[in-house]
Parts: sequence; structure tokens; C-alpha cells
Amino acid sequence: MALMLECISVIIPISKLKKCPDFENVDDYLRELREEHGPVWFDEYIIRFPGGMEQMAVMGELNYWKSQGLMITRRYKGEMHWQDVCVADAFGGPTMPCRWLEHDPERGIVWYAGTEPGKIAGVAN
Repeated sequence: MALMLECISVIIPISKLKKCPDFENVDDYLRELREEHGPVWFDEYIIRFPGGMEQMAVMGELNYWKSQGLMITRRYKGEMHWQDVCVADAFGGPTMPCRWLEHDPERGIVWYAGTEPGKIAGVAN
């Protein structure tokens, strides 16, 4: 499944959420998050938190995930890449290279690398 991007989105692999100390039961967290906040789209591999346009909000989100033990970026072959999270723009996709995420700029979607995009969460299929 692919996830639709809007404005600026923070995307995290579900496997990384399961390693965060604040989340005892990731399935319950995902269900509650969707019920409380609406457009939080996810599949079995990745979650896309609601997009926004405010840079400070995105920075706050990244700081929170860093406090949960996630590595935000990493240098790979001399170039900075997203590591455990990815910030993606609805028009340009990932704002830096992200080895675990694929992007279709024409449809404004992302999906976990190595899987098929399939249906798109966030639009009527």
C-alpha cells in the first residue's frame, strides 16, 4: 500500500515504532492515533503522520522521535540520508535521500521500498 503525502509529512517504519520506549502496544497506539487525530495513514510497513506547513512543528516532531531513540539522519557514502524517519514534501518527496522509501512524484505518494504501492491510503480507491 502507498501513503498519500500532504504538505510536509513525517514518515516512520512501523518496525522502528516498536522499539520506542513510549509505545507498549503499537497496534493500540495506531488505532487510538487514527481515532483522535483523523488523517494518520499507515500500512503494515510505514506510518505517515499528518502533514503540515510549519517548519517548527516538523522540528518538534523530529526532536520527539530522537528522544525515543530513533536516529534521524545518517551519512551514507558521504551524503546525508534519512535513517529511522523521513520528512517528505507532497511535491518533491523525501527532502533527503531515504533508502527505505520509494516515491512517485506524479501521484504524490510514498511506499516502503521493495513492496508494491498497491492501493493508496488517503484517497478514495
